[in-house]
Amino acid sequence: MPTAHFQHLADQVAVFVKDAQTSLQIAVCWFSNRDIFDTLLQKVREGVSVDLIIEYDTQNICKEGLDFQAFIRLGGRLYARREAGLMHHKFAIADGRKLLTGSYNWTYNSNAENILVADDPGLTKQFMEAFREEQAAAERIFTVKREHARPFSAWALFENTRFTLSGLRGKVSGGAGVWVVGLGEKQNDPGVVFARHCLFFDAEGLMQQFWTRWRLWDADLFEDWLSEMPLDWKAGQLRNLRRWARRVKTGDVVLAVVPAGLMAAGIVQSAPQPSQDAGLASFRAVQWLQIFPEPVAFEHKLYPKTLTKYKGSGLRLLHLLFGEGK
Repeated sequence: MPTAHFQHLADQVAVFVKDAQTSLQIAVCWFSNRDIFDTLLQKVREGVSVDLIIEYDTQNICKEGLDFQAFIRLGGRLYARREAGLMHHKFAIADGRKLLTGSYNWTYNSNAENILVADDPGLTKQFMEAFREEQAAAERIFTVKREHARPFSAWALFENTRFTLSGLRGKVSGGAGVWVVGLGEKQNDPGVVFARHCLFFDAEGLMQQFWTRWRLWDADLFEDWLSEMPLDWKAGQLRNLRRWARRVKTGDVVLAVVPAGLMAAGIVQSAPQPSQDAGLASFRAVQWLQIFPEPVAFEHKLYPKTLTKYKGSGLRLLHLLFGEGK
């Protein structure tokens, strides 16, 4: 019979993990509770097969976070959720038959949360299928690197974060802007922006004062803050900052280019967010819908050093890139 729990949730999760005999399959968005983690490490030492999928962001992969490299070193299998959108699951399967699920992330918090523990083969089978789907879409991690973690932001809890290539055409025909951004500059190394699903801006750190005062984006507060700033900013700096922060809208299409051509196409997913990366004050989250193995030659003259509005027909461009059937 299923059992619901509303108190001492970390203890309940630790007991569930401790009782596993042969295998554990875990999908949890954020994981920072050290007592649960220590219990999990002990199960790996005992020879229990453990697969763990987490959101590979700076909430999990950080200096103060859990030692996921130790988990890997002992024989645990860690998977990074790289797909667009938030992997917001919080469930675990023990020995292929027992299920733990609920609202509780395996963290320290004082929220009103719950977990449900069930020994129901039919229900557990459905969760196992969901786990396999997530695992197939995830990347197995052998070496944990903080620089590969995408920036954490709570925006994903509230935004529509899943789109398809066919949805690009609908976005553009519905009035979404199309922007071109040049990669290869200091703040936008291609390997980083594709792995972390983001585009950085404000390499000069001009917005650091804004984020120090207000941790969440607000367009009106941004304009008020700009009016207080020193007048010795260069016009180009101010124009570029406003373009990234105000003119680009969530849902706009972005084309990432290098001098040889187009590297990727995606959809802007978030308002401006503060970055934890040194020297890079801000970023916009992007769902990359297509990343080309080699640059696709097109309108080389559009390779910019910063962000610029695409002046041609966005629909025609998408047709040339992806064809009618995409």
